[in-house]
Amino acid sequence: MVDLLLEVAQFCGCVIIGEVPSYLNVGNAWDLTRSIIPILLLFFHDSRLLHLLIVLIYWMRLLEGVTYSEKIGHALLPLQKLATGLLPAMTFTLVGFCALTHAMYAVQVHAQHLWPNTLFKTFTTLITQGLPEEPPEDVLELMVLYGGVLFFSVFVLNIFIGVIGEQYTKEKDQAAAAQMGGCLVAG
Repeated sequence: MVDLLLEVAQFCGCVIIGEVPSYLNVGNAWDLTRSIIPILLLFFHDSRLLHLLIVLIYWMRLLEGVTYSEKIGHALLPLQKLATGLLPAMTFTLVGFCALTHAMYAVQVHAQHLWPNTLFKTFTTLITQGLPEEPPEDVLELMVLYGGVLFFSVFVLNIFIGVIGEQYTKEKDQAAAAQMGGCLVAG
């Protein structure tokens, strides 16, 4: 309730000074949303999804508080900004994962459900970068499995490492430049 009251006070302040458009942005919409979600727990106390959202929201708020510490903030801020730079690589990975999952589903000799069986097996195989203990009996299924693991473990993983390294360096340089600019303005 306190967070919601703070958002209402902030909105009222913008109304009083005639700056309502300055309040209407994504950041304030997110703040308003995350102040309302915990209140929903009063009405939907059995909702596991709501509990999960609240836990994640409060951990993100803790992370936001930690980033206000200057030394920790300069290390964590580039990590938070990595998401935009990773979007193309994540999209490529998602499309590749979906293609492999679909291929694994299509070549199964003994059909299993796509959700959750095939999806879970494909995800587990790719995330651990390992093959199952027992190889599939079908040669085509085995070849798709080998090709998928090889493609993801060699190609996609290296793309991610390269993109993350490059983006982190770029963001860290920008944070250092901003810090130097702040020192110049203050001095």
